[in-house]
Formats: sequence, structure tokens, C-alpha cells
Amino acid sequence: MVTTSKDSADRMKLIGALAEFYPALVCGDLALIDANWGSARVQVDLRQRVIHRYGDGLAAAWQETGPAAVSGWAVELRIRTGRLFRRIAEWWRRGYHLGSFGALERLERYQAAVLGSSAHG
Repeated sequence: MVTTSKDSADRMKLIGALAEFYPALVCGDLALIDANWGSARVQVDLRQRVIHRYGDGLAAAWQETGPAAVSGWAVELRIRTGRLFRRIAEWWRRGYHLGSFGALERLERYQAAVLGSSAHG
């Protein structure tokens, strides 16, 4: 795939935003979350947690559930999430992440709210 310098710049901005997501979430840095993702109220419970360790690897899976209010629209989150980590030296590094809303209607409603569409179901 050939990319332009604009594509590369956009990709670097995306990587930067993703790199800020979990530290902002874990530390509760609401100013950073608001600056990067807009105004949203989310309350998430982690359910059905499963963690397996294998050598220098770790697999974790759970369900994130709870209410979210985005752009004035209420959305009920039910996201199945899985992550694979690998221990490199003294640090755990995430190598893979998968998230699934499970129900297409819920995903479409969430996307419409986040993207500011007027087509809320």
C-alpha cells in the first residue's frame, strides 16, 4: 500500500490519540478525555472477566457494560473485549485488542451518537 505524507500524518495523529486513551481512562483525566473524544458520560462495569497466563503471554477477556450518554443520546454499552499481552523485559505490552458490540443496532446507535448523525434509532 502506498501512502502519502498526509496519510502518514493522519496515521500518526490516530496512533497518538490511541496512545492517550488508556492512560486518560485509567487516571481519570477527564480534561484529556474531553479534549480528544468530546463530551460523553460513561459508566462501565467489567463482567465475566477471564485471565489466562501462558509463559510470557497473557490473554484477558471481559464484557464492558453500562450506560453512556454521548452528544445528548443515551446508549447502553455491552462490549465484549479481549486483549493479548506479552511480557517484554519488565513491561507487559499489548499486542492485540478486539472489541465487539454484539448487536448491530447498538453499534449503529453508538456510532450515530459519536459521529453526530441525526439518524439515531
